[in-house]
Amino acid sequence: MLTIASYTVMGALTLWISYSGRYRSWMAWPFATVDVVVAVASVWLGLLNVELVGAYAPLIPASWLLVIVLAFGTLRYNPALQAWLTALSAVLMALTVWHTDGFLGGDWILDADAEAKVFMVSPPTAMRIVMLAAAGLVMTLAVWRARQMLVRALDSAARRQNLRRYLPHQISDMLEDGDIGVLRSGRRGQMTILFLDIRGFTAMSEKMMPEALATFMTGFRDLVTRTADAHNGIVDKFVGDGAMVVFGLQQQRARDPMDALACAEALAAAAGDNDPPIRLAIGIHAGEVFCGAVGAESRLEFTVLGDVVNIASRLEGAAKSDDLPIVASADVIAAAGVEAGTWRSLGARQIRGRAEPLELFTPA
Repeated sequence: MLTIASYTVMGALTLWISYSGRYRSWMAWPFATVDVVVAVASVWLGLLNVELVGAYAPLIPASWLLVIVLAFGTLRYNPALQAWLTALSAVLMALTVWHTDGFLGGDWILDADAEAKVFMVSPPTAMRIVMLAAAGLVMTLAVWRARQMLVRALDSAARRQNLRRYLPHQISDMLEDGDIGVLRSGRRGQMTILFLDIRGFTAMSEKMMPEALATFMTGFRDLVTRTADAHNGIVDKFVGDGAMVVFGLQQQRARDPMDALACAEALAAAAGDNDPPIRLAIGIHAGEVFCGAVGAESRLEFTVLGDVVNIASRLEGAAKSDDLPIVASADVIAAAGVEAGTWRSLGARQIRGRAEPLELFTPA
């Protein structure tokens, strides 16, 4: 009853401290120490209560509380505290066995058979204490190993989070989990590329204070990132007031061109609702590109390269020069399977860097 009452009071006190916000990490040490002391005190009082010598300590039910205390200690992920609990439990149990043996004069109060009594003398009891200490040592090593794994996991999560501050999470995952050799070898694939730029940004930025300009660019880039994510696109890079969005980088899909067109229309509409309102020039082209890590060993960059990227950039320039919100190539329109009448043809244009003229389209 005393043991149960003691643990009930300590449990209630611990809950109150935790829920009231008063808990501090150092408090685990006194609370855990009291757990061991109460358990051993219960064993000692149990021996005195039934007038048994210390060798019979393992027969007292309260002795198993020490195993529970040590097992519970592993949940704290504190190897130093676990080692302290192990040493304290072994020492206090050894003192309990010695003290009660001496106090009671070593008489065998329990009338046991000789065969059974041989397991209740001091040497086997001492071995049980050693095994308790060994179990505690194993738990201490387990806690140390678990803590090391937890620290590594938290460190890896922190590094990944920091990487995601500078790169899209899809690309940061590929860089963290992938083999650099494989990433440098790269791969080819069919992708849709979208370039966008703010019209008249230079004149607009000249009228802004640096703080206001930083706030504006943060909001603009957040808008582009959220819109690209909503349409399964990945912002490969931001360059000043422009951005390059890739569709099909992780996995090529038949609807990538359709997603790119929908993303462009959503960006154009959102830009008009922005505060202050802005106008975008957007160019879209699709085809085979190379993606992978390029650059020197000291400075690698994951990017998308190819003629398709250059053409998409040229189409963004065509949208700006023709004062159009979006210009898409015939390749994108055909691959997206857009409904007739929703996009109108601008005719075939000669694009710099391309031998053959390319038919261009803009929203009707």
